[in-house]
Amino acid sequence: MSFLMLSIHRPVAVAMFFIGIILLGGIAWQKIPVELFPRLVGSEININFYRPGSNPEVIEREILLPLQAQISTMSGIAETRGQIRGSNGQFTVRFEPKIDIKIREFELQRTITELQRNHPQGTSLTISSTGTLAISELAIVLYIVGKNNDSKNALYDITDQMIAPRFASMSGVSQAMAVGGSKPQVTVTVDPVRTTALGLTVDSVVTMVRNTLGRAQYTGSMNSEKGQTSVVLDGSPMGLHSLSNSRIEYNKPALLHHTSEVTLGPGPENGLFRVNSQASVGLVIYQDQDSNLIRLGKNLRSRIAEVKEELNPQGLDLVVGFDAAETIETQIESVSYTHLRAHETGRNLVS
Repeated sequence: MSFLMLSIHRPVAVAMFFIGIILLGGIAWQKIPVELFPRLVGSEININFYRPGSNPEVIEREILLPLQAQISTMSGIAETRGQIRGSNGQFTVRFEPKIDIKIREFELQRTITELQRNHPQGTSLTISSTGTLAISELAIVLYIVGKNNDSKNALYDITDQMIAPRFASMSGVSQAMAVGGSKPQVTVTVDPVRTTALGLTVDSVVTMVRNTLGRAQYTGSMNSEKGQTSVVLDGSPMGLHSLSNSRIEYNKPALLHHTSEVTLGPGPENGLFRVNSQASVGLVIYQDQDSNLIRLGKNLRSRIAEVKEELNPQGLDLVVGFDAAETIETQIESVSYTHLRAHETGRNLVS
């Protein structure tokens, strides 16, 4: 009796055989581990570096720029991004599709090993490839890229005052925060010689500045026909000129500018970013807890296209560094494809 005639002569045995396969498949299906974000092989490699006691300018000059110069000679690179926060930093390399990420990771490991030999003891350079990132309330990370002659502080001002409000006003966005560059800062430099000559002390000048710039104080309430109204005392100066002409002690005529230099300038930089060798500023956008991330991602991409079109005449560009919605869509497509393949395999076995 041939194998093809077995199902005709012994239908019960054949039916029991396939029922057993279906039961085993159901048991195996229940034991398959399920992950919301299955781990994928990414197309990016991150290089994290740390040099204790160094400021961002030194890190950029002695680690980030040499690293960028070495890696730019490799083939298959689609984009590079760098950022520095204090004495830490990260350099991300994204490769073209179909590039063997393991080979590139080995080549990068050899490159950073050679670079690390030229740095002082304590400097750390580590490498890791990216799979699936953890998604929380982070919706998207953008980089505002300028030209070579653009100041990072000017880019920060444009991002903070013009670009961030465009995204913060969107439905589903809880916060849009500019990072990188530096905010304007008022610096009061006290001259001890001039202070002592006027019969004052440095401590008295510091106390006066602290008290003058203190927060507004609640002093009570005022009754009116419309009810009670809170009364708040705000004695802070209206501007730089007002601060400079503030009296240090009430019983002495000396003013702040008699003892100190009061200047307005950029504050300390809390981070540095570079995208494809260009200076840039980051914009981190967070989602509301109750918003739909996939829908928000589509709206954000539409707004990015609008803002990008407005910035292009000024020589500025918007680059998406991380898109949480796109990452989730990729995972959903991957799970759907795996489920479809498993369904087709099972159907082929039954038939």
